[in-house]
Amino acid sequence: MRTRFLPVVLVAVALTLPAAAQQPPASPPTGVPTVPAKPPKPVPVVGGALKGKPADYQVDKAVGCFLWLDEQGLHVRWTTTPGKPILFAGRVDTDRPLKELTRITDTSSGWVKNNGDRIVMFSTTSRGGEDGFDLTIPGVRKLLVELKIDGNDPLPEQVTLGARSAHPTGFPMSIGL
Repeated sequence: MRTRFLPVVLVAVALTLPAAAQQPPASPPTGVPTVPAKPPKPVPVVGGALKGKPADYQVDKAVGCFLWLDEQGLHVRWTTTPGKPILFAGRVDTDRPLKELTRITDTSSGWVKNNGDRIVMFSTTSRGGEDGFDLTIPGVRKLLVELKIDGNDPLPEQVTLGARSAHPTGFPMSIGL
């Protein structure tokens, strides 16, 4: 007779336990340090991919970024179609000191500035047309490029590299020259 009541007693005890005791905590307890997510590993890009202005570079045709190298230095441009504002942000880290940073327009909102002598950071909102900057970096051998469009990594087809109009496979990009 005893065994018939045991399952009922166990169910009754389980129902009386507080809900917090039945579920894991939603977040770590206060005072416990959390481990930040590791930044993504840079995707290698061969420097030759940046040589020459992209053949398909057009203003007002699509949302995108264009990067190329020529005898004047590194060129970084972003373009949008007229209408909706698009936020472009990122940074370029170099292995050599910058000699010159030139913004191509002063009519766009936002900023492009150097942070020390080897980092250029930017954040601008574009409503059509083009914006960007040029860098002169004597003896540069390596670049690390991070790009965001409206706060997200761009799609590979939104970033065009060099005269062959190559597209990176991911972000950030580590470019060996």
